[in-house]
Amino acid sequence: MLRGLCVRCRQPGRGRGCEFRPVRLEAVARFVGGALAGLGLGAGVTALSSRPGDLGNTFTTDALATVDAQVAYRRGPVEVGLGIDNLFDT
Repeated sequence: MLRGLCVRCRQPGRGRGCEFRPVRLEAVARFVGGALAGLGLGAGVTALSSRPGDLGNTFTTDALATVDAQVAYRRGPVEVGLGIDNLFDT
């Protein structure tokens, strides 16, 4: 686990250019038969650990997680979808 570490230098955000990337987990279910054929439902969670808030590392930001949702309908070659980012506004 690389919680709070820069993805380039693997150090806890010590220098300029340190990067912190979120971890994302998502799942999508598509119905292929029956009354719901063509419907797709999905959800995802994005997590980011606490990290330095400035280049001087004088403060850190809080860890956070957001939840996203999506719904889509496919009929033939056309698909229409709706996605909501940060569903719980955290």
